[in-house]
Amino acid sequence: MNSATPQSTMYVWLEHADKLASWTLRYLVNRTDVFGQYYHVNPDLVLPGGVIPVKQRTVREELTLDILQQHFKALSAEEVVGIYSISPDDTCRWIEIDIDQHSGKNDEVGERNLFAARHWYSVLKEIGFEPLLWHSNGRGGFRLNVRFETPIACSEANSFGLWLVRDWKEFGLPSIPEVFPKQRSVEDTKKKLGNFVRLPGRHPKRNFYPEVFDGLRWLRGEAAVNHILQLTAQSSSLIPVEALEYVPPKQKSVARVGTGFLVPVAGEGESLSGRANALMAGWRLPSVGDRNSTLFRAGCVLGERLPLSRDEHLAALRDFNARFPEPLSDSEVSSIATSSYNKTESRRGLIVYSPAMVEEILPLDPGGAVSLEQYRKLLADKYGTLQGQPGIYLDTTQVGVGKTYQGVKLAGKLLSSLHVIPTHRTKDDLVKQLVQDGELPSTEVASFPERTADNCQRMDEVNRQYKYAIVVPSALCSTCEYRTGCPHLAARELAEKARHSVGTMARMENASLARIGANKELIRIDEDSINLLRPKEKASVQVVSRFLGALEAAISFVERNRHASHDREGDSETLTCLAFLRQMKRTGEKLVSNATFANADMEVSIGCRVAAPKNLEFLLKKGFELSGIESKSGELGRAKKVLVGLVSGELQRCVIQVTKDCKERSVKAVVGVWQTELPRKADCSFTAPILFSDATADKELLETVLGLPIIDITPKAFVANQRRVFQVPLDVKRNTAKEQFFKILRGLLVRFPDKKRVGVIGHRPHIEVLAELGNAFRSRIVKSSYFGSGEDRASNEWLDEKLDLLLVIGTPRIPVADVRSRMIQLGLDSTASESTWKKRYWRGRTGSGESIDIITLRYSDPSWQRAYQYDVQSSLKQALGRARSALPEGIDAIVVTCEPLSLPIWDETLIEVPDRIDNAIELLLGRGCSHGFPLWKLLAEELALKERAAKDLLKELCELGVVVKLKRNKYELSEVWRSVDSLTELVVAAPLAP
Repeated sequence: MNSATPQSTMYVWLEHADKLASWTLRYLVNRTDVFGQYYHVNPDLVLPGGVIPVKQRTVREELTLDILQQHFKALSAEEVVGIYSISPDDTCRWIEIDIDQHSGKNDEVGERNLFAARHWYSVLKEIGFEPLLWHSNGRGGFRLNVRFETPIACSEANSFGLWLVRDWKEFGLPSIPEVFPKQRSVEDTKKKLGNFVRLPGRHPKRNFYPEVFDGLRWLRGEAAVNHILQLTAQSSSLIPVEALEYVPPKQKSVARVGTGFLVPVAGEGESLSGRANALMAGWRLPSVGDRNSTLFRAGCVLGERLPLSRDEHLAALRDFNARFPEPLSDSEVSSIATSSYNKTESRRGLIVYSPAMVEEILPLDPGGAVSLEQYRKLLADKYGTLQGQPGIYLDTTQVGVGKTYQGVKLAGKLLSSLHVIPTHRTKDDLVKQLVQDGELPSTEVASFPERTADNCQRMDEVNRQYKYAIVVPSALCSTCEYRTGCPHLAARELAEKARHSVGTMARMENASLARIGANKELIRIDEDSINLLRPKEKASVQVVSRFLGALEAAISFVERNRHASHDREGDSETLTCLAFLRQMKRTGEKLVSNATFANADMEVSIGCRVAAPKNLEFLLKKGFELSGIESKSGELGRAKKVLVGLVSGELQRCVIQVTKDCKERSVKAVVGVWQTELPRKADCSFTAPILFSDATADKELLETVLGLPIIDITPKAFVANQRRVFQVPLDVKRNTAKEQFFKILRGLLVRFPDKKRVGVIGHRPHIEVLAELGNAFRSRIVKSSYFGSGEDRASNEWLDEKLDLLLVIGTPRIPVADVRSRMIQLGLDSTASESTWKKRYWRGRTGSGESIDIITLRYSDPSWQRAYQYDVQSSLKQALGRARSALPEGIDAIVVTCEPLSLPIWDETLIEVPDRIDNAIELLLGRGCSHGFPLWKLLAEELALKERAAKDLLKELCELGVVVKLKRNKYELSEVWRSVDSLTELVVAAPLAP
């Protein structure tokens, strides 16, 4: 190596900046409309070793000769630039290999990098190129560049680079070097630019200039610059043909999909070092090329999960390294330990693995299970004790075991009852059960009707008023020309007078439950009890402001008609309505004004309870009509309900809610909460037993909402599932990409090819695109629904479809604003303006009995977490309940979520199945496997694949059990997949609809 001081080297690069810039423009620049630039994060921050942190950015300006000259004269990071590897027309003038060294100055890694770099340099020289090899950072990182006389296609340049480094593992490198261009096409990148690479010259972080290799020795200063300037470009025809077509073999991913990992349970009193060794005991020992990355990952796991000191952390990694077939050097272990410890330091204390910090949510002990018949007998005994015993009771028996049946049988022994259900969807089934199983006369059972076009001749107008939350009976029915003989009114009156009534929660909210249930001997509330007891409405402040226009129109209407009317008898009522409307307007204006200055949740005082005027709904209806304000999604109706409740004093609580959106802007809304009255006598005692039949209820939350103790009559036993139910610990979110969702869905369907009638419940964006699946998979999905649709809670509709597998895929997380609204509704502490997510571990057990720790996310604030978990757990358990897996006629089910559900964890491997498998299966179902030439050729021709890719695809199909190899080049579809063929023809005639 020639001698040159850093100072003299700097001046050499400065003196030759003009020539270097011209050489760069001639041989390297692919495009001049954009370039890369470095900049200081904080010029005053200097790390150990004199390193100043820098970042990169894209500059969409012309790359001129002056900018290139300034780069070679650079004295700071802001003057260092990079050039993009792909031109706008998808060609490249060069390829570059970046052999990084990011683990500090590690001599062993640097030596391996150097050995690999010189080998690839020699390969290029033998082919006929004049490569440029330079030492990029002085700490073991290298760059290798080769230039072409005429630009070549980006895809060919990428293939050539990957072909050159195809043997990288043989040199013990921790990962494949970066190849520029990284993409096959500029269109494969988000910004249609590709990536830029730093030009030779001053290092952006330190005063270092590159050394250049001439084939025999390393050059610095004048010699290095002269060597660069004498290099030229060569013809691309020198590139071997196999290099232009090279596609690296894809690494088959068959690892477990999910965030769970098996760990031995630490013994009582076990030391931290003992737990560290236990954590590392089951880790795969790496090959030479994977040692650094494996040890770094191990260090991060130890750093997150155990409160180790720095010395204990280093000792644990040394013990682990000692087990490697070829251990790393002690200095390298120390460097990796420092990096991994520092990386996890900010999370230490928040994410601590110890028995005390892991939530024990193992499946129930199978020894406590009873048969379905035994449990139903226990449940019948519990329900038998309710007759004639007023009070509040709770039954959280799992879905499908018989809560409704026992409630119906109890009602059959009484003179009267009221059954409250979430929606109209199941009311006809419940009426039938009361008649058949409850053995009640059909004349004594009636349900409150749903208003439809079949029983209401003004349904179009009614639907419009629903959007404004207008109480239709008050605003329309009283003056309706079809009132006499109205089927809806007749059915409603019949339900009011019936001994045994069935009604929805929307019907029973607020004071209706107390009125209708006043003379009943049993009141049974089926599911979703919190939303019945404490209904809430939420309207944004902007919507409240819009609603004020409708109030102004209603006030003007009343004032005009009052002056025009000479009816003195109605004047008192008109004045009452006018006063109420004006109070609503003042209240709304005050809410909007207060919200403008609110920085945190603000409680709104609620006045004395006064009855809303008789004609209020009619006048509000006129206000909406006269103002012409539209309410397409019902948002004005929510504002109307909150303001009416606030002025009338019907609200139990009202809060101006302040939250932050994704851009940290304040979002303000008004949340109103009512308290539904329960039937009571004059002495405040209950008139009858009130039974909350809710599999997902939280007894403590219910008691908080009611302010009263609840008697839990749930039998202290459980029914073991008679169908297989497993949990896959994978976090599928609403914004998970469609392609990723499809991979998981296909993976599950491939794993169970014998399941021909599959139901799927998931996030709405995923369910709405199910039709895009290939016919082979889509034909097997006969029913689907999304969280919150209502069908994910429907009673027996999924069983009626004769399904043989139910897949619940996703965690129905709720937005931050909805968590805060739920806290307000439940009366939880919402003083914290925000709460952060953090990792949480919970311990489950696999189907084979092994302990497994699952990582999920939770809110750091207990109140936030409780409100969040109430909704998420309820949605998942209700969706999973559609399988009725405790029943003999139930359905096998798998739920894909990281939330703790007390289910056995699926301990088999889930292989994600990409699009190519979908396409191949559809092709084989249509064309079969019997051809006069090898099957891989059919795949190659029909799917436009190269020979290697087609053969790999055929191998995957065999491993997945889709095709079976009979003998050399002879294959056939497996028996279970041949049976799928008959289903695919039905898809076109009956397309899937969520």
